[in-house]
Amino acid sequence: MASWEREQIRWELDGQELVPLKRKVRKKLQSGAKWSKNDVYAFQRKIDDIVQDTAERVAPMAYQFGGAVFALCILIAATIVVSVSDEVLGGLLMFAVGVILMGVSLFYRTQLMDRKWKHIASELAAFFKDQSEEHEGMQFEFHIQGHHKKKGSKERTGVWYERYIVLTLPAEDHVPLSKRMSFRPMVSKKLQEQKDSARQQQKRTVNETQIYQEEVEYQTINGIKLPPWWAQRKDAEGRPYYINNFKKLTQWKPPSKEQIAKEEAEMNEQLPPPEYDPTTKSKKRFEEVKRRSLVKRRSLIAIKQGNTAGLKEEDLLDVKPEARPKKMKSAPYSGSKKKKKGSKREKKPKAGDEDDIENQPPRKPKSEKKDSKKKKKKEKDGEKKDKSEKKDKKKKKKKEETEESKSKSPKNKDERKKKKKKKSKGPE
Repeated sequence: MASWEREQIRWELDGQELVPLKRKVRKKLQSGAKWSKNDVYAFQRKIDDIVQDTAERVAPMAYQFGGAVFALCILIAATIVVSVSDEVLGGLLMFAVGVILMGVSLFYRTQLMDRKWKHIASELAAFFKDQSEEHEGMQFEFHIQGHHKKKGSKERTGVWYERYIVLTLPAEDHVPLSKRMSFRPMVSKKLQEQKDSARQQQKRTVNETQIYQEEVEYQTINGIKLPPWWAQRKDAEGRPYYINNFKKLTQWKPPSKEQIAKEEAEMNEQLPPPEYDPTTKSKKRFEEVKRRSLVKRRSLIAIKQGNTAGLKEEDLLDVKPEARPKKMKSAPYSGSKKKKKGSKREKKPKAGDEDDIENQPPRKPKSEKKDSKKKKKKEKDGEKKDKSEKKDKKKKKKKEETEESKSKSPKNKDERKKKKKKKSKGPE
């Protein structure tokens, strides 16, 4: 059986109560849903209570049969009037009113029963929703099958208001939500872990850090106390003046206590953080990870449902090849660790590496570099000469072979004989 096929149990309703399950069916339900015997009986009792309570609330017996009883009383009175008294017209009128009331009461009862079962269905739907959350992987359904006509035919079905509950058991390979893997790619998980670690570290630093403030050491120059950012100098004529390194100012008079206190307060003030820039690389990366996670989730759902016609290679970047259909396993995967084959490019030295002379290997002198280049050129020239000589030898061999083949032919033999005869005769 395939993983998406799931077993179902049909539980019939007889009136307003569930029919007791057979032993085999009950054991099947217990093993499939992992219920105990008490859980099955508790579920049955809960549904019976819901059906009976809603039926009594929406359609009590007085509403169902009150009109019919009243119509019967009128009919009995009409028959007595017609049989005993002489007022025949009055009795007939009473009889007609009783018949009409009987028809109306029966019609009202059918409408009342339909409304009752609608309310029961809504109550059961709310109960089944809670049960599906409590028991993961199971589905609960309530069905009503009535006497109706088939479309396009005059025949009627032989079923008359069957009411039953369908329990769909969880699949064999069902994994609960607590143990299920998320659809986020590995990039987003790593980012989340980094953020969590950074937050924890920040909390530790806030809780554990202790601020140690050193006392300001004043220096006394000629009986005047000066803080560290103040200094005393003398001009060309020997007159003393005072330099404020914090404000980048100079003055002739020494700083007062109030001036020093203001400067200390300004130095201890905390500056606000810089403004947040939403157009940063981290923000764009987060948006890209979010988009890819949504695409991965949709593609996995489409694969599970079998709707792979609209999927593209871009949608399967974060989907593992094992979870893909057979036709799309060759599509690229973002998590593949295969390195592209190609020429290894030499790494360019960084800007700081040029200054780090100790870590650099010893450089060759320029004369050695030139000699090595000349050797390489000579080797290349020698290889070229060897190739050219080999080609010339091959050409010579081919020419000799062609000449030998021509000499062996009969025409060449006759020509040679004629030449020999002419030579032997000589000029007369």
